[in-house]
Amino acid sequence: MKYVTETGLDYTALFAGAQENIVTDVVTIKSGEGVVPEGALLERGEDGYTWAATASSTDVRAVLLKEVDATSADVQGYVAFTGEFVLDRVSCKGKAAPEKALIDAVADRNIYFRKMNKSKEV
Repeated sequence: MKYVTETGLDYTALFAGAQENIVTDVVTIKSGEGVVPEGALLERGEDGYTWAATASSTDVRAVLLKEVDATSADVQGYVAFTGEFVLDRVSCKGKAAPEKALIDAVADRNIYFRKMNKSKEV
């Protein structure tokens, strides 16, 4: 596993802050998941990771940092195991936003979600 700060990543639109170091690694995303977008919330299985099936899942272990296509084969995906993420940019299958049960469960694993204010560009 790697420890990086927010400034060491290209995925700053996904991150809501950098209160702690962000733990990242490359993991296997299981075949049959389809196109899995940046910000997908992932559950760990016995032989790889899958996109969280429900918005109330309590088994989320990572956030995908770059889109992958796992339609017909296992693929490698870059993930964060810890960090603060913009709530509107993470999702479960079907683009569902995480619900309270999921948000509470992942906080115990140092994954946090923040709502960001939309500001006008001047």
